[in-house]
Amino acid sequence: MRFFNIKNIKPYAGGGIIDYKGMDIEKFVPGSQVYAYDVSECVVATNENWEGSHPDVIELTQAEYTEKAEELKATYPEPEPQPDPAAMQAQLDALTIAMAALLGGEA
Repeated sequence: MRFFNIKNIKPYAGGGIIDYKGMDIEKFVPGSQVYAYDVSECVVATNENWEGSHPDVIELTQAEYTEKAEELKATYPEPEPQPDPAAMQAQLDALTIAMAALLGGEA
């Protein structure tokens, strides 16, 4: 198995196909691809015996692959905090009671 960092993979504006610089994605190890948040580069593990020569394709050691994968994962923003379902239900209940009072009925 070999490890690579592929740079400048971003598809053109308006969509398109990621440019893997001639590497065979069918030979990528499933789940090994890690992309930068802006999809400008990725790291992959592959079973391909790639002999190509492209300045945007850099062979890595397994340790370098792991380090670069962590670096790319760090480019992702922190996930939005999830709202508390109990708090949301309490707000909904309060609004239901308020609407019922405004409309002259009971909740």
